[in-house]
Amino acid sequence: MTKLFFIVSVFIGASSLQVNGQTTPIPTKYELLVDYIYEGARPYSEGMAPVQLDGKWGFINAEGNLQVEIIYDEVKWFSHGLAAVKKDRVWFFINEQGKKMTPDLDKVNYFGDLIKAKKNGLWGAWDYDLNEVIPFEHDYFFIEDNRFIKPESGMTMMDRKQGILTFAGDTIIPQEYLSIKYGDGFFLVGNHDMKYAYFNEQGEQVTEFLWGIFDAVPFKDGVASYCSDDNCQLVDQQFNVLLDGYYSMGEGYGDLIPAGTGANTMGVINYKTKKWVVEPKFEYVSVNDNGMFTCMSDRKYGVYDAEGNEIVPMIADDHILCYDNMAVIENEDDLVGIYSLITGKSLPMEYQKITGDENGNLWLLKKNGKWSVMNCELEILCDEVLVDDYPGIGENKLMVKNEAGKYGFLIFR
Repeated sequence: MTKLFFIVSVFIGASSLQVNGQTTPIPTKYELLVDYIYEGARPYSEGMAPVQLDGKWGFINAEGNLQVEIIYDEVKWFSHGLAAVKKDRVWFFINEQGKKMTPDLDKVNYFGDLIKAKKNGLWGAWDYDLNEVIPFEHDYFFIEDNRFIKPESGMTMMDRKQGILTFAGDTIIPQEYLSIKYGDGFFLVGNHDMKYAYFNEQGEQVTEFLWGIFDAVPFKDGVASYCSDDNCQLVDQQFNVLLDGYYSMGEGYGDLIPAGTGANTMGVINYKTKKWVVEPKFEYVSVNDNGMFTCMSDRKYGVYDAEGNEIVPMIADDHILCYDNMAVIENEDDLVGIYSLITGKSLPMEYQKITGDENGNLWLLKKNGKWSVMNCELEILCDEVLVDDYPGIGENKLMVKNEAGKYGFLIFR
């Protein structure tokens, strides 16, 4: 059913990229993996991609060959070797050979390391070995940290009631609170008076209900900050004060945390050394999980690295999106550009849209209504490809379509 052939090969010089501690080759050429024969398609996940013919869905494998029959009314993506499919108005999970692995289900959800499902009108969860870890006896719940259940009732904000249970159904925090957030061993619990307190994992309240919704944050990397009366403190998990006397503090990364010395005067401080990494001279600072900081001053945004070096100048008109190896910047005309955080190369803010794959290896650029593909060295691999408005890219494979609206896949190597 599918065809495999080359349409072009573009070599740019082999190199590799470090992503989450792993070496990933940077693509330098592309080929047509799957011909334009499908009515619909979705991105690859775990070497499998959903494809549609005659209104039904199935899956192709990493070589572009049909592996799971095209017989389903709806499908989701593969995760841990399982995919949810819908047939004859019921959901169930199949493996990569198309074998049915679960009973019929009302609804399904993937949630971290768990499968959340509704069976016979009640919600529960399996792990990916299909062991039942949450009994199917709940009206509805959220999952916190892959260890706790957060049931919720109430249709409006102020009627909402949340609590925390173990997977076995034992109560940790009674279901009577407005909001509960978990972080690093502690729950940040909000009551219906809009005050917040910290509870430990045993459900014991360890602070008073003092702070408003914007004045306290969950623990992260062993620390949390909270503010009252224009004074902010950073505490460890024994609630020892690490930093004190600041106007504001936010969520940090590692030993680094944004801190302000006054209104609209923010910087980044190492709370262990008590030394500034970025001096408090900005109106706004946000710390990314890769240790880089987005800063704003005079309504212009830039990026600093974990050592306090400016790596993207203060030229963007809107908030900058930082990835592991790229920063996407935007001007006042809603046009975007890109900075490589690895090579320092950049593209000007003249694109309508920029989006990347899960590794930051491949990027799609939209300009004058047309899309092109580049690698993280900012080298264009192909021009004027037809894709959906939200391009489907994953595992170095791009979902493309032709003028007739038929879908295929390119593979980048």
